[in-house]
Amino acid sequence: MLPLALFVAGAALCIPGPALQAQELETCEGPVGTLALVEPQDETLRALYRYELESPTSLIRMMVQESNCFIVVERGRALERMAQERELAASGQLAGGSNVGG
Repeated sequence: MLPLALFVAGAALCIPGPALQAQELETCEGPVGTLALVEPQDETLRALYRYELESPTSLIRMMVQESNCFIVVERGRALERMAQERELAASGQLAGGSNVGG
């Protein structure tokens, strides 16, 4: 349910209005946790595009970073790359102990 809650919160931020503009972003002295943001699934993105809205992920990321309450981690693409590396290693296509680019 948390991803849905974040999506709803992000979508609500896209609605302009005086009440929203008057609010200030809560801040923390230091991070209290880690937050992984995930892009909405294709079905959700299509629904947003019908209303000429984009993914709220960038806006949510910016607000979370400015609040200083959480460390934001990228899981989507990074996890895909790690899975690809594991597949290559399992198939024997990687040379053990090699360091490309280092």
